Amino acid sequence: MTIYNALSDQLEQLGSSLEALGESLCSDPALVASHMAALQEIDRIAQMQFAIANVINANDAEAAWLRSPLERIRTLVPVPAVAA
Repeated sequence: MTIYNALSDQLEQLGSSLEALGESLCSDPALVASHMAALQEIDRIAQMQFAIANVINANDAEAAWLRSPLERIRTLVPVPAVAA
């Protein structure tokens, strides 16, 4: 296992933990009503972690970055210009 695989695994585990935390908190309707923005932020952080882990663990990181389902990941680094 490379350091990249280990880091990717940790990001995925943390993302899963955040998702589980969010799901647990969502079981309380009063909490959901009063903390919707915070719960959405928990989900956003978990999704970013999964997307970053995917890029780190990919054989072709640039291709994984470009095809990421999260626009935020794709816009972290400017796309190099392609000569015509």
